[in-house]
Amino acid sequence: MDEDAYKGPIFEGCVASIGGLDKSLASAASSSVVRALGGPSSAELFLSRLGWTGAADGLREGLLLEMLEMTRNEARGCADVSRLLACTTTICQLVGAGGAVREAALPAALALLINRFPKVRKYAAEQIYLKLLAFEAEDESLQIPALQLQRALELVAETAWDGPLDHVRHARSPLFGLLGLAEPKKLAGKAADAASRAAAVGTFGTDDSESYSTLLADAARGLGSGM
Repeated sequence: MDEDAYKGPIFEGCVASIGGLDKSLASAASSSVVRALGGPSSAELFLSRLGWTGAADGLREGLLLEMLEMTRNEARGCADVSRLLACTTTICQLVGAGGAVREAALPAALALLINRFPKVRKYAAEQIYLKLLAFEAEDESLQIPALQLQRALELVAETAWDGPLDHVRHARSPLFGLLGLAEPKKLAGKAADAASRAAAVGTFGTDDSESYSTLLADAARGLGSGM
């Protein structure tokens, strides 16, 4: 990392590797970052707060919200599964923070449940499940009734998130209400439109059927009177 031209990309790669699934790679990357930052005192504290423990509460809320927004932008439209998995890890770790960070990160995590890549959906569900388990140990400030939280856990665990996308979209919808979140307006609007169309089809179908039956009856009566 001594070369300024390569310092940024190398540091970015090392930080991404620290959150990876390969323990040996994560360890080597962590050591490299610690050495580059000049010692363990500040670097280890920083890495521990951004690592798998999710202990991000010590960082400023504004910084975490900015990190969340950057991660969401990185994931938006991304077709690189490895990068999406890294983004999923970051977003789900931020769910472990409190206050406004959690309120923003939790819907972002739920959005990953309908990602176009089954592997990403399944991994997101695993990470969300772990965070919901952690919620159970929290105090009443979470403001999610125990029964709702339990139902959300069951729904996440029982759904095959790597299955057909239409199925997972339907399965995800109740999670918003169970976790005290407002369902995205776009999705709520689609559901309302679908219900309206179904009702309209049913109404028009009944009217058309009745009109056709009436027409046949009138024709039969006309033929009978003519004879």
